[in-house]
Amino acid sequence: MKNQAQTANAPDRSLVVLIIDDELLARETLFALLYPFGYQIEQAATGSEGLTKAFAIQPDVILLDVKMPEMDGYEVCRRIRADARLSDVPVIMISALDDRASRLAGLDVGADDFLSKPFDSTELEIRLRSITRFNRFRRLLSERRRFEWMVERAAEGYVIVDQHGLIQYANSTAQTFLNLPPNDRGREFAKTVTAYYRCVPEDAWRRWLETPTAPLSCYFVRPETPFSRAFWLQAESTDAELSPASGRVVSLRDVTAALSTFQDMREFQSAIMHKLRTPLVALCGSMEFLASGLVKVEPAEGALLIEDAHAGAERLRNEVEAIFRFVRAPTIAAPGDYLTVAHLCIQVSTIAAELDVALQIDYPHELADVKASLSGATIEMVFRELIENSYKHHPAHTPQVHVVFRGDEQGLRIEVIDDGVHLSPEQIAWALSPYIQGEKRFTGESPGMGLGLPMVASLLWQAGGNIRLRNREEQPGLVVDLLVPFAPPPDAYEAMLAEEVR
Repeated sequence: MKNQAQTANAPDRSLVVLIIDDELLARETLFALLYPFGYQIEQAATGSEGLTKAFAIQPDVILLDVKMPEMDGYEVCRRIRADARLSDVPVIMISALDDRASRLAGLDVGADDFLSKPFDSTELEIRLRSITRFNRFRRLLSERRRFEWMVERAAEGYVIVDQHGLIQYANSTAQTFLNLPPNDRGREFAKTVTAYYRCVPEDAWRRWLETPTAPLSCYFVRPETPFSRAFWLQAESTDAELSPASGRVVSLRDVTAALSTFQDMREFQSAIMHKLRTPLVALCGSMEFLASGLVKVEPAEGALLIEDAHAGAERLRNEVEAIFRFVRAPTIAAPGDYLTVAHLCIQVSTIAAELDVALQIDYPHELADVKASLSGATIEMVFRELIENSYKHHPAHTPQVHVVFRGDEQGLRIEVIDDGVHLSPEQIAWALSPYIQGEKRFTGESPGMGLGLPMVASLLWQAGGNIRLRNREEQPGLVVDLLVPFAPPPDAYEAMLAEEVR
């Protein structure tokens, strides 16, 4: 108890008191009375000097003498209240005068309190402590109002979650993101989020739920549908100093546009690389042969070369138009664009053949006509990236890739297995985290990396699927586990459209 009392009464040198009095004896008396209570004390002998010091040190309270030459205490107080930098600083006026008119004059210019000479040390300390405490509360309240004003107009969502995981506050943006009514409290944050979003990576979300003090860093995604694109929120817990009862502050930032822009850039780059090379080779090869003049070309042969060049140019024009149509289209497919597993395997085999990678595919016969809820273009992006990674990270660039299909109640499960190298736990955890940046640290900026593993993850997540990485057991190589939802039956689209409209 003794230690607690000593701590409670310990001097607080952070509280600054400015004494403005033309009498040296009065200033020294106040200094002697206040110093034992722990205040940091500054002094000024004139009104103008007091104003200069007040602007410089921003005191917590000003003890101001009324009767001073040149500029009296009333004028000093009036100037303090007229300046925005000092207008909130408490002013206690000190004088031998104890009449009602003097006090009214002091209050009229903005004084907070009056203290009469001679001083009573206990009364002086109590008044100082009370007025500084009240002023700090007033400042805190004012700052809180300014903070709430800013937060309510912020583009980011902010949610305060207590130690039980219940929502205590959500600004208007967060209310929109989470479909919360205004001033609604007491809802369970986790259930509110998972009612509308998938939380990825799942491990990060699970760790945050299991350990309340752990920092939150994950994404909330509403999978895309044939009628709307995926919606992404970046969720992070702040380091705000809250009491244990207050819990944590979670910020929600809409990163949909950034992710979509990044996808569009990488999709366009990939399309240019894989769609334009072939017709350019045909076009340029024929034209170079004709232009070289090194070999005499018969008219019939020249006509054939010109025909080949024209066909290459026409194909190039068609490919460019197809690319622009593709970039403008949503990533998710319309009902007729979904591929069956059999056609998906043909597409994967074509990609492996282009990259000269040995490929083995296994799937049960009953899955042949099952459709996965990804478009052919998206599947090509995903598997081209995975097979390219197998090639580039294989020590001899001769990977053996094994793709295994199976189905369960959640959807189509695909294992992409190679015999390359193992990854460190840090690399595996980092590769599965969605982010908006390049892949330099993971891939070493290898050319032609396409979308990158984080983008593969985002494509699957926004389609309602999932992805996991793991090292092969007892032998080198990596296993990529993909979960792709089955395509809904055609009659389900009317219900989905009705839900979107609602």
